[in-house]
Amino acid sequence: MTAQSLILTKDVVVVGSDLAITTPDNKSYTTGKKIFSPDSNYPVAVMINGYIDFEDISLETLIGEFAKNTNFNNVKTIKEIKNSFIDYLQKNTQYTSSDEYLRWILDSFKENIAEEINEYGFKDVISYKKRKELLPFIEEYENFDREFFDIITEADKRKYNQILWEIFSYELSFEGSGIIFAGFDEKHYYPSFFEINIFCNDNGKLIYEEVDSKENSRDPIIKVFAINEEAYTFITGVSSEFENELIEFIEESNVNIMNNINWYLKNEKFDEKTIEKLREMIELFIDDENTELTKNILNFKLKTLNSTTKALKYLPIPIICNLADYLIKLTALKQKLSSELETVSSETDIAIVTKVDNFKWKNHGSI
Repeated sequence: MTAQSLILTKDVVVVGSDLAITTPDNKSYTTGKKIFSPDSNYPVAVMINGYIDFEDISLETLIGEFAKNTNFNNVKTIKEIKNSFIDYLQKNTQYTSSDEYLRWILDSFKENIAEEINEYGFKDVISYKKRKELLPFIEEYENFDREFFDIITEADKRKYNQILWEIFSYELSFEGSGIIFAGFDEKHYYPSFFEINIFCNDNGKLIYEEVDSKENSRDPIIKVFAINEEAYTFITGVSSEFENELIEFIEESNVNIMNNINWYLKNEKFDEKTIEKLREMIELFIDDENTELTKNILNFKLKTLNSTTKALKYLPIPIICNLADYLIKLTALKQKLSSELETVSSETDIAIVTKVDNFKWKNHGSI
């Protein structure tokens, strides 16, 4: 696994990454190269996370070969570099059909979610699982209309089949290889970045997701990739784990409140029609308050993130580099202080991209 940071101001792009590589047998090595400079005369950095191989070829090799075969004198924008790299992968990697790729991921997903459904019940599982809009290649899957029928017990199978695909789509976001392109266009003064997630080469068509981007941005930006919980907790002042537990506690408390109210109403011998009307009014009020609580937490996090981000415009580049480095080291330290497998290293690579000096290293510890 990986922890990475990207910080943009109107004058500089700073990219940072840990160096850890975790093998399938849970061994970790601090030898990973995850930041690259495709051309020393062009102000761009490329950063990778997730799977470091694509179609059984290392991304380091693919980026190196792409750099050799690209005339950067003809490149005008960061977007062109991103699109050229996609085109290179389509033409120069072996083919795995998208159905074959999905089948490989689906088998594991279905096994895991079936266990959760067996333990917690179908409706409870789909109520707390995060969902995401389907990517086009998922809807083209040969077994799309009935894939989850074998683990759906409810009558409306097509509805729940769709919901399980949306849950699967969210979890698919953590598969594949993440690639970030960041730097300066030839004719623009402010930096741009593009984040994509690549999955497979389906018969000469790259299957990938456009995750996030910003072009020619004068506004400061902080992004944290892969394992990012500790970094965003530091920036926003709110742990998502605490946030989730707080909301869960309040929801359970509200259930208890409703049970007590129902008991009281029945003991006061209200008629059923009055009880039902009062119950509906109270439930509506509680739901509104829950919605407001969630909004307030989100607004607080966004306000703090925006406040921290705005401060970047006043910071010198060395301090910005320290921040990029610290956001990664927080995750590594958290893993050392817990029982988690240490998949993030405290050794880092930090690189600086500017319009004047192109790409240069601040820290460079990779082998």
